[in-house]
Amino acid sequence: MKPLSPDLRQRIRDALQGGQGREQVAARFCVSLSSVQRIKRQWKEHQHLDPKPLPGRQRAVKEDQAAPLKEIIATHNDWTLQSLAQAWQQHSGKAISPSALHRNLHWLGYSYKKKPYRRRA
Repeated sequence: MKPLSPDLRQRIRDALQGGQGREQVAARFCVSLSSVQRIKRQWKEHQHLDPKPLPGRQRAVKEDQAAPLKEIIATHNDWTLQSLAQAWQQHSGKAISPSALHRNLHWLGYSYKKKPYRRRA
C-alpha cells in the first residue's frame, strides 16, 4: 500500500490543529482513524510528516544498473543463472546469488526456463 501524499498529510495535520476531532478529520479526508492518529503522533514526536521508508531489502541490481545486465542477458541468453551471476560479478565487482539474480530478472520482465522450448515427440 502506498503512503499518503505529503499534501494530504499536511491538510490532516492542519485540520487537527484547527480544532476538528479525529473522527471528523478521518471522515472528511476519507482515511482511517488509525491513519489520522498516526499522523498526529508523528507530528507530535518528530515535527515532520514524511512517510517512513518502505520495508524490505534493496535490490541487488539498481535501476541505473539494469542496462548492463540486459546487455549481458542479450549476449548470453543460453547461460544458466549461476553463469549469469558470475558474469555480473565480473562486470560490476559485486557478488549476486542466483536466486537474487532470478528476482531481478523477473523485475526486468525476463523469464527463466531450464530447458529451451521443444516440440513433443
